[in-house]
Amino acid sequence: MRNPLPLLKYQSPSLLWGLFICLILLVPSNQIDSGMLFGFIQTDKAIHFVLFFVFGLLNSVGWAKYLTKYRFLFKVFVLSFVSGLFLAILTEFLQFSLTNYRQASLYDILADSIGVLLGFLCFRIVYKL
Repeated sequence: MRNPLPLLKYQSPSLLWGLFICLILLVPSNQIDSGMLFGFIQTDKAIHFVLFFVFGLLNSVGWAKYLTKYRFLFKVFVLSFVSGLFLAILTEFLQFSLTNYRQASLYDILADSIGVLLGFLCFRIVYKL
């Protein structure tokens, strides 16, 4: 079995960002402008997208550094996407169960998933793996 400390070392930025996401998404949403961005994107969905884009990028970098001996790009993609999807579902569950001022939404999970995917693609372009 591999030593888990390098994984924690490489994933600590994404873990901290994931914790930040959990905290920020539990803030009452009336503090956020509920208007439209560019006339067709809800501000809330744009925030979800950006938060999870950064998570997807940090998470992909962490997995790539951890799996550096193997260079399995597909494995990095799967681990990054599954981690992001898990976090997206977790945040919606926390909103549903811990607050009465936030609502769980499948559209939020969709925006989160798209953010993670584009974060991975950005990682792929920058690191040219």
